[in-house]
Amino acid sequence: MFLLPAQWLSAAQDLRPAGLFDSPEFTTASNEWIKVSESGWICGHARPKANSSDQAAWVTSPMDGVTRRIGLTGSPEFTVEGYRSSTVVKLTESGWVQGYSNSPIKNGDWNEVPWLANGATGITHRAGLTGQEFTFSPSGRQISTLKQLTESGYAWGISSRYRGANRIGQAVWMMDGRKGTVFRVGLFTGAETADDAESDGFRLTDSGWLAGRSGDAVWVADAATGTTRRMGFDRFAGITESGWMAGTSGTYSGGGSDDAAWVASAANGVARRIGLYEGPHYTSNLSGGRRNSFIRFMTESGWISGQSDLFGNSGSYSGTAAWVADAATGATRRVGLFGDA
Repeated sequence: MFLLPAQWLSAAQDLRPAGLFDSPEFTTASNEWIKVSESGWICGHARPKANSSDQAAWVTSPMDGVTRRIGLTGSPEFTVEGYRSSTVVKLTESGWVQGYSNSPIKNGDWNEVPWLANGATGITHRAGLTGQEFTFSPSGRQISTLKQLTESGYAWGISSRYRGANRIGQAVWMMDGRKGTVFRVGLFTGAETADDAESDGFRLTDSGWLAGRSGDAVWVADAATGTTRRMGFDRFAGITESGWMAGTSGTYSGGGSDDAAWVASAANGVARRIGLYEGPHYTSNLSGGRRNSFIRFMTESGWISGQSDLFGNSGSYSGTAAWVADAATGATRRVGLFGDA
């Protein structure tokens, strides 16, 4: 048995129907709910007739009970052989809706175009990157995927890149659902970048920071401006709502690859090395002086815990030392129960 959210059960006279049913197009509509949030948002699909190929997406607000049609439906670009189809994918607690609409291309095929809708207004914005670089020229195929949507209305995703009929990589984009702005982000210009390089994202915060990578370079991008800053190299460990980002980079001591831990500020790009890496106990006198530090956890306020390898007098591995670091200063202190090595 399906129970409506509590906001809809406060009083019998407050119970309202949801779906598209009050316009001539939907007078005989078939409606179904697809997603329901704990906060009372409902979204779903409607068909003008039971056997219709059309599919409309809608969202109903728990605040005013109004159902709004969403999706990309306002131009011939989104009409496939006479019908239109929009599909709901995700609904957030704050009322943002993710979905896609069909757009026709050659030979009876179509693109699934991602979009982001504001449930409070019904305003829908197209997501993804378009243009020649992101179009498979023989058919007009464009492939964009919305990967993450936050409660604050920020989103990120990927779009395939093409040169004619050849796929040459993928680009990362960010979107502000409130403004509808889409920015390509990542490291994709300059002498250090390859034309066929792959970019990808790791995590987007509610505050609008996206951590990602281009090749082996780790970066952070700002959803409000699209500005991308390179932060480190190799491996990503985490990012906080307040904009602290941490990871590890490979270093080379002559005898092999080591791991150096770092923390950086997304706001200004300043990076600091952290961990225990100075002194004989943290450096092996074998294999060219190897040193390794690893990150385990990071708090919202900028405290980072980790561990570093310990080495005995012979230079061989003898255990690990736990530490905590301050992201603001990079200062690292050894913690735990330990005696003089």
